[in-house]
Amino acid sequence: MSKIRTFVAISPGKIPSLNRWLEELKKHHAEDKVKWTDNHQWHVTLRFVGDIEASELPELINRLTSAFNKVKAGEMVVQGSGFFGSAASPKVLWAGIRENEWLADLQKRTVEACSEFGFSGESGSFHPHLTLARIKFLKDRSRLIEEVNRNKNTIWCLREINQVTLFQSKLTQKGPLHSVLKQFELE
Repeated sequence: MSKIRTFVAISPGKIPSLNRWLEELKKHHAEDKVKWTDNHQWHVTLRFVGDIEASELPELINRLTSAFNKVKAGEMVVQGSGFFGSAASPKVLWAGIRENEWLADLQKRTVEACSEFGFSGESGSFHPHLTLARIKFLKDRSRLIEEVNRNKNTIWCLREINQVTLFQSKLTQKGPLHSVLKQFELE
């Protein structure tokens, strides 16, 4: 049977202020080895489910439908910037998501729905963020670190989130391509 690589996420939509900042960064790092995430691929992963059989997809959708039933829409604040990895070797550039009770509840519901069905997915604490770029090599990392530090408290946007999406992720040489499998509307 064929496997489908899946994850559950929320998407902020377009963020013009963040796009402008990234365009400036791209100019300064044009010769570096950086894979920039296309802005329509930005998302906050609530749960990476992993590879599932195509035949398991309807049951996963049923579990997630139940999990999000009667859940109200909520607010998401995209704020700050940072990177995973050390200052000597930054690996992933990200924009932060301000944590709140609504988002924590949404993530908990997602994890429980996936776990009930036997999808353990990844473990660890929840650090909501948007992946902006994956860094392979920087000639001069001081400029990036300076920019990240200057914008560590910048509020990029406030969004109402009224849906959760189950995505399929296909890995390609140009990076992952995400497509919608199912959208769950929130009240």
